[in-house]
Amino acid sequence: MENASKALVMAGSILIAVMLISSLVYMYNKLSENQAAVEQADALSKYSQYGTQFEQYNTTIYGSELLSLANLKLNYNYTQSTLSGYVPIDIEINIAKERKENGKLYFSPKEYSIDTVRRTIDGIEDDIANYEDSTKGYENKKEKGKGKQSVQYYAQLNNRQIASLFEIDFTSDEADYEVGDKLLENRKTKELMNKIQEYTNIRTMYTAFKNTRFECTDIKYDDMQRVVYMHFRELSD
Repeated sequence: MENASKALVMAGSILIAVMLISSLVYMYNKLSENQAAVEQADALSKYSQYGTQFEQYNTTIYGSELLSLANLKLNYNYTQSTLSGYVPIDIEINIAKERKENGKLYFSPKEYSIDTVRRTIDGIEDDIANYEDSTKGYENKKEKGKGKQSVQYYAQLNNRQIASLFEIDFTSDEADYEVGDKLLENRKTKELMNKIQEYTNIRTMYTAFKNTRFECTDIKYDDMQRVVYMHFRELSD
């Protein structure tokens, strides 16, 4: 009889333990499900926020805005790649006109990924920066104590001002273009004048690209209505 009582107590203890374990497992599963639901909701919220930002570009935009879109796409694909259901966004650009300056081809008329466009513009900005770097500039006679001045610095001056800085003689009745001819006859200022022209050319091209209009011709969504593709084409002036 005593043994039977002990057996019943043991059985009861085991049953209680099983019930406790089952309850803990159930609670853990529910917490995991709730956490997963919260994470999924958070991911969908973030996707929705990004979707709204991308849809703002579903119109005609300028080249400067295209570069902002490139940065948005880069940030999205980088920060959202760990979220559940992540789908990378592809953006293509149809460039209609060739961009070539100072013997360097930047764009041909064809399709580019927006990442390639961004890298090319970065390259143009780097080339511009070289002309704005005083260490790669020129020292003139009047400002000798100041060291070198950048090509950008000289590009803001007229021919008479440049000639004065390099102490190249000219008369008061000479036109600015005639003074420019003298600058081109001098070995050091000839190189500077060519660099000024190169700088002006690339700055003009860069500014023109940023002011060029691009039309969004296509936008695609996945099954959850998230933007996954956009296409733009360059509009003629």
